[in-house]
Amino acid sequence: MGSEKSTPAYELAHTEGTMVSYFGALATIKANGEMADGSFGVTEYWAREGHASPWHIHLTADEMFYILEGEVTGYTRDENGEETTTTISTGGTFYIPKGLDHTFKVASEEAKMLTLFSPPHFEEWFIELGEPAETYELPPPDSPDEAEEKANAITPELCERYNVEITGPPPV
Repeated sequence: MGSEKSTPAYELAHTEGTMVSYFGALATIKANGEMADGSFGVTEYWAREGHASPWHIHLTADEMFYILEGEVTGYTRDENGEETTTTISTGGTFYIPKGLDHTFKVASEEAKMLTLFSPPHFEEWFIELGEPAETYELPPPDSPDEAEEKANAITPELCERYNVEITGPPPV
């Protein structure tokens, strides 16, 4: 006998989910906390070469990347400021425990990855900062002005709401 779940099973096709154009990438929410009974959140993330997140720390959630296609460079920085760099290719994973400073950068022409957050909540960040996408296709890259405007939308209040601390700009 299993434990009772408050949410039903569900199925999404490859191109289904809440799609968001986010800093020139396509983020597709496959599961959020409500859908996954509060256990985890999953986002498919599709981006072009050079796309990177700013350095950041998730204060309350563990994160894991599973690379579906392409190659991604993962970076971590310990409490002493020492950086570690790793390359993750198709089929590989990159686990980041809560509290560890990290970032990533797409190293191949394009990359698709699943990002899992546990506990869930951070996947909603993409919805709040992005714009709804009508089709399952990679959006055009942001212009430098668009990227700067979007980066300026990452306020201390937003970071507090999502339990994340931005610690530096994206890797070059």
